[in-house]
Amino acid sequence: MSEDKTTKRRTNNQKPIKTFRVGAIAASVWKRQTSTGFEYLDFSLSRSWKLKSGEKEGYSTSFFHNNEDALIDVIEQASEFIRDNTYEVQPVEQRSNDASAGQDLAASTVA
Repeated sequence: MSEDKTTKRRTNNQKPIKTFRVGAIAASVWKRQTSTGFEYLDFSLSRSWKLKSGEKEGYSTSFFHNNEDALIDVIEQASEFIRDNTYEVQPVEQRSNDASAGQDLAASTVA
C-alpha cells in the first residue's frame, strides 16, 4: 500500500471492522466503498515489531520466511470472515434481487 493511502486512512480515522492476529502477524478486514457506491470487504496484512531496547515499535507490511504459518492462518481467517459477511455489504438493490432469486429457487425445490 502506498504511503498516501495509508496516511489518508489514518487521517480519516477509519478502523478495521475485524482484526485477526497470530503472534506478530495481523490481517485487518476493511469495509470499503467504490466511487459508484458499491460496498465490499477486503483485508490488509501487517507485522508488528519492536526494537530490543523497547524504545521504538511499529508495523510493517514486509514479512520473513518464518512468518509463513502465521500469514496462512490470518489469511484463512480473514478470507472466511469476508465470505461469511459479504452479503451484508452488497448494495440494497443487489440484496433484494438475491432474496427474490432465493425465494424462486426455494419454491422450485419444494415442488
